[in-house]
Amino acid sequence: MALDDVGESSGEGEAGSSSGHESPDQDDTSPDPDELPDYQETATTNRAFTPPPFPRERENLAKTEYLYVKNDSLNFQDKSKHGGPSFLSQIKQIAKLTGNFSNIELISDPTRAGTISKSIQNETGHLCANIRHKIFDGERISQREKHYLMKNRGWFYSGIAQVITTFLCAHLKAILTEEIQTNNWVEIQTQRTPRDCVECLTVHKRIDDGICSRRNLNGARSCDSPIEDGNWMAVMIGCSSYLFLPWQMANTMLNLSLTDPSDYVWDTVIPLHIEGDHSQTPLGRAIMKRINSLGPNRKLPLYVEFCWTKISPDTSFIHSLINFLKVIKSLQKVYLPPITVVMSLATPHKRHTPNSYEGLKKEFIRKSCVTRVVANCMGISFLELIVQRRPSFTNDLFQWNNSDHWNMEPIFNRHVQYTQEMNRRIAANFSTITFHMAENQIPKELFCYETDEVGEVWCD
Repeated sequence: MALDDVGESSGEGEAGSSSGHESPDQDDTSPDPDELPDYQETATTNRAFTPPPFPRERENLAKTEYLYVKNDSLNFQDKSKHGGPSFLSQIKQIAKLTGNFSNIELISDPTRAGTISKSIQNETGHLCANIRHKIFDGERISQREKHYLMKNRGWFYSGIAQVITTFLCAHLKAILTEEIQTNNWVEIQTQRTPRDCVECLTVHKRIDDGICSRRNLNGARSCDSPIEDGNWMAVMIGCSSYLFLPWQMANTMLNLSLTDPSDYVWDTVIPLHIEGDHSQTPLGRAIMKRINSLGPNRKLPLYVEFCWTKISPDTSFIHSLINFLKVIKSLQKVYLPPITVVMSLATPHKRHTPNSYEGLKKEFIRKSCVTRVVANCMGISFLELIVQRRPSFTNDLFQWNNSDHWNMEPIFNRHVQYTQEMNRRIAANFSTITFHMAENQIPKELFCYETDEVGEVWCD
């Protein structure tokens, strides 16, 4: 039965139940159709909730209302928010979440930080995602949609990073601490054994694939030398954990890491409410030099390492973090592809103990939670690699482990160097991240049609 027939049948049933069964001989007392008015308003019609017709006449537009354009993502949105949240409102939100920058413990708990990150309203990023979907589907966008997407691309990339984080964490599963100890699944091998790989200095539980000898060969290259053509997919600017990248990424990710400690410096005393300028800091100038070395035609996602252990204990972590993110935010305004902040790994010291390593990993998780919340408030893409077992903050009886994709091998040897297993995990994470980042990258050329909003910034 068609849907129209169902509606008619239900309507007839309701009429019959209210008036009872009529006799065939009963006279038809219904009015003559010719005597009915042309329009008969029903009781359910409410003019107050009937939307006004579109497009509106120009003289009837509100001051903060976009001119209606058919199939435009910005229709019905507030035009005064075209530039995204103001920088001052971002800082005020961070101050509210951290007790006026005095208590980062409020956002360092993983559960609380995850809830806060999801509750942060990234309406700007959602609108940018709608515009990006139109481009992906082959639709043309308006000039104001292009301007909106370009101006707020940081918020769009921030939303993509949150989706990737959720995807990476979805592979973690709970594993009993007792099972880890019983099977001796240590992450740091401290003793020498006869079965050690001569390159990794650790025991492999799988067949060597022949690349252990090249695990430290993908180091930082000079940005002064010309970059040869290749299938480059991303650029890494590391300073500690990512100075050497896995050999598996030698032909896909450019390693332009910072080898001079004087380059990894930024202003930590500038007032928080003042926007940063990357050209005024050694870090910003060093990153910009590497961006310029790529050339005008090579637009690649950029990863910048945030080494939380390099922040002096004498300075405020939250102040140093915000000023670091200001540099990234300033760079994103002049660089079209995504610039993603990547957290340094929890690398133990040579005199570590099992307890000190577990404590280091918990501190790493806390600092990552703080960085994620602050970056989301500022519209900056942030990610952490899931390559180490994660201790539970609520129950010491279990830990979080990627049992489906990790080999239960040490990831640090007795010299606290990365083993091939660690490199394999890093390469797998970056492969996933780069694929999604490149897939959602904003194209360099956007063909759009003009709208007649005279005097608006996107029409200049």
